[in-house]
Amino acid sequence: MTYHPWYKIWLQLGGHDEGEHHPVSISAREAWEESGIDDLWVCDWPVRVDPHPSEGCKSVQANRHQNWHYDICYMSVALDTTHNISEESEALQWVSLDELKHWVKNGQAQQRALEMATNALLLFDSLKVLDKLPAAVK
Repeated sequence: MTYHPWYKIWLQLGGHDEGEHHPVSISAREAWEESGIDDLWVCDWPVRVDPHPSEGCKSVQANRHQNWHYDICYMSVALDTTHNISEESEALQWVSLDELKHWVKNGQAQQRALEMATNALLLFDSLKVLDKLPAAVK
């Protein structure tokens, strides 16, 4: 999880399309940029699609109009857990689902982050049972 310097809460890694227009590529680039983890595997099955108003978004405030974020969330697996805090984060931390539940309860993270993490773990476990994970992930 990343502690977002502008929103002041813990969020999943993520970002915006910067011209590549391919959601899996965007997810992989943003995860790498925000975490510094060089060796990531990104599953190409979304764990959640989440359209929501982008209230509080800097672009909305600058343009004075309402827009929407369309989060398309993918499961990433870090094959190397060494990470670096980028300028887009105040902190990075590996957390358990129990810790994330506690953060949500205390307003330190959003419910959608917990739902994405839960979905990602279910997908991971399903792919493992079906023997569909790449060899590097097993």
